[in-house]
Amino acid sequence: KDHLRVVFWAIDPGWAGDTVDKARTFSSDKGWKLPLGFDSTGAAQVFNVQNLPTLLMLDKAGNLRMEHAGYDAAEDLTANLYLNIEKLLRDSP
Repeated sequence: KDHLRVVFWAIDPGWAGDTVDKARTFSSDKGWKLPLGFDSTGAAQVFNVQNLPTLLMLDKAGNLRMEHAGYDAAEDLTANLYLNIEKLLRDSP
């Protein structure tokens, strides 16, 4: 969380009548401390996001480096993220 080259954002795709205000309220109610974005440009469609939650890892050039859709409590998502972030940092100048 303290690495200057790693940034996390929560993005609301604006589905099902979501608005910026609804997204802010949801994020606040959940106690999330990460930046919140609202997809008003169709980025979710560009990346073919069809399920929520979907986690996308992009490099600083905007290239998709990892995609994770859905949630399964049995998986070790933290370890998977850590490995992918470390690989991305090693591969990036």
